[in-house]
Amino acid sequence: MKRHFTSSFIIIWLAVQIIVPFVRRLDFPHFRYRYATFSWAMYSKPALVYDVSLFAQNKPRQMEAIPNIGQFVRGYESPQPMQMREYYLTRKQVEERFASLITYIARRSNDNRTYVATIHWTSPLQTNQSIQWEFSALGNSGL
Repeated sequence: MKRHFTSSFIIIWLAVQIIVPFVRRLDFPHFRYRYATFSWAMYSKPALVYDVSLFAQNKPRQMEAIPNIGQFVRGYESPQPMQMREYYLTRKQVEERFASLITYIARRSNDNRTYVATIHWTSPLQTNQSIQWEFSALGNSGL
């Protein structure tokens, strides 16, 4: 009885050690292979790839450059989209980061413009999540 229990335990343990990495890696039920560089092999998450645009608006649908954006985001030219890649963050963390950045920029401004951050998600796309995300904050009036 003890020998039967031990062999059953070993078989189940080996099955879990082989099946779980494949299930995590092949993204069931879609059977797409997940790959991320600089990660721990089979247990990695796919990288988030997205385009982000930061801009100001005086009127609806009129994109204007944010003055002195370089002090907030190094190397970015507003309002052009910038492609980003995140390996260790979730979508929610990325959205919260840009929401707090736009809120901070809007608080420091002395105008009545609306400051906007838009994210267009490129990868990984899932059926239950939207492709576009947008956040806006109203600037200070300077009073």
